[in-house]
Amino acid sequence: MDRVLITLGFLLLWVVLVLLMWKGWRVRANPST
Repeated sequence: MDRVLITLGFLLLWVVLVLLMWKGWRVRANPST
């Protein structure tokens, strides 16, 4: 069970990191937004 929680937590952290990077890239691409 612990392994499942660790895997879910890692995936969630990775998804959040990717979203933050993508959001930052969009802001840089469109300064007006």
